[in-house]
Amino acid sequence: MLNNTLVERSGDTPDARADRVKHLPGWGKVEDQVYSGYVTVDSEAGRALFYILVEAQGGSAGNPLILWTNGGPGCASSGGGFIREHGPWFPNAFVEQNGLRRNEYAWNRAASVVYLDQPAFTGFSYSNRSSDRYAADETTGHDARLFLERFMKRFPRLRNAPLWLSGESFGGHYVPQLAQMIVDGNAKPGAQQINLKGFLLGNPSTESEIDNTGRIEYWYEHRLISTETRTEIYKECDLEEVIIGPGDLVDMRQPKSKCLDGIRRAKREFGDTDIYDVYEDVCRYDSKGGRGTGEDPSPRPCDLDPCIGDEAVRYLSMPAVQEALHANTTGLPYPYDVCGIRGLEYDRSDQLRTMLPTYQALIAKKQLRILVFSGLFDGMEPHLGTELWLAKLNMTLTTPTRPWFDPLEANVEAGQVTEYDGITYATIKGAGHMAAYTQPARTLQMMTRWVNNEPL
Repeated sequence: MLNNTLVERSGDTPDARADRVKHLPGWGKVEDQVYSGYVTVDSEAGRALFYILVEAQGGSAGNPLILWTNGGPGCASSGGGFIREHGPWFPNAFVEQNGLRRNEYAWNRAASVVYLDQPAFTGFSYSNRSSDRYAADETTGHDARLFLERFMKRFPRLRNAPLWLSGESFGGHYVPQLAQMIVDGNAKPGAQQINLKGFLLGNPSTESEIDNTGRIEYWYEHRLISTETRTEIYKECDLEEVIIGPGDLVDMRQPKSKCLDGIRRAKREFGDTDIYDVYEDVCRYDSKGGRGTGEDPSPRPCDLDPCIGDEAVRYLSMPAVQEALHANTTGLPYPYDVCGIRGLEYDRSDQLRTMLPTYQALIAKKQLRILVFSGLFDGMEPHLGTELWLAKLNMTLTTPTRPWFDPLEANVEAGQVTEYDGITYATIKGAGHMAAYTQPARTLQMMTRWVNNEPL
C-alpha cells in the first residue's frame, strides 16, 4: 500500500503538491492525505472556490469520490461537513481549546471526499468582482461543474473515480442542479466527461410550500407550537412565498403582518430549542464565557458537543490554521463564518422554486442512483416535508418500507428505507439536520453501502 501511495503522489500536478496539508494546529503532523486550496473558475473576475480534499484511508485508487456541499445558501463546507460532520477531525473543546480530536466515523474510511465552499462569498471562497455576490442556482451549478473539471486536471488520478454528489439542506438545490448539468454536459460532443454515478442528499430543501408545510406540521406534532399558532399560520400565510430560516429570519415577498406575527409567535413558542435537532442540548455561555447546557433526555452518542459550530468558527479563524489550509490567501475583508453570508445575495426566486422537475428529468434518464435521507430529529427540513414531495413525484414503489439496522448494535433499527423506481428514501433514527454528526456510525454505514451499490 505504501508503494501505491508513493506512485499516486508522484503523479500529482505541481498545483496538487502545493496544496498538500502537512500539519494542522492542535493536531500536529497530518498522516491522512489531505489537500486544500483554491481552484479559479473565472480568471477575469478573480473568482475562486476553496476546497478541501480528504483522500480515502486506503488510497484513492479504486475508491469512490464524493463532492460534498453544505447548504444555506451561503454555508461553508469547510466549517460544516469537513470540521463538524464527517471529516477526519472535530474541534476538541472537551480537552483542549483550539485543539482537534479524531473522528472515528469519518467518511474517508470509505471514500475520498471533496468539501467545497460555494458559491463565491461563502466560507473562504471569493471573487474580486462585486457583482458576483448575486448568485443563483444556475450560476452556482455552472461554477461547480467548472470546478470539477479543473479539479480533475489538478488531480488526474481522480478523473476516472466513480463520483457521487452529496449535501444537505439547501444542498437540495445545489446537488440536483449540478447533477443535471453534469449529465447534460456529458452528452455534448467533445465535452470533458465526469464519471457521475449518482447522489445522496440529507434533509434537503426542495419545494417551498411543501417544505414549509412539513415544518409547521413537525413543530405542531412535537408540541413545539400551539394549535392556535398553527391555525394562524395556515390562515394568514402563502407558504409558497415564505422563506423560514433559523433564528428570527423570515423572508416574504409581500409581508403580511399577521403571517409574520404567526411565524414569529411560533419561534417564540419553541424558544431556544435547537430547531436543527429538537432533542439536542442547546449551546449556552455564562457571563465568564464558559459553556453550560441543559439536560438531554434522548439516547444520543455521549460525545456530542452542542457548541461545535462556534468552535469550528473559532478554529478556522485562527491565522495559523488558515495558513496550514492555504486558505484566505488574499486577505478577505471580513471574518470567517460557517453560515455568515458576507454580502452574498442569492436569487430569491431560486430559493423558492421547486426542484421536482429536475428530479423528474434525472429519473427519466435512468442514469443515476439517488438516495434521499432524513434525520428524524430535524425540525428545519423535517422528514414530513420530504415524504410529501416524494409522494408528489408519483413514483412506482419497488420495495415497501422496511427497517435497516445499526452497524454497532445487532438487531437495533437505525431507521427505515423505502425504494421507488428512481429514488431510495431512508430515515435515520436519532439524527438531526447534520445527521453525520448526531448519528455518525449509522450515517457512515448508509453512505458506504450506497456508494458501493450495496443495499442499506
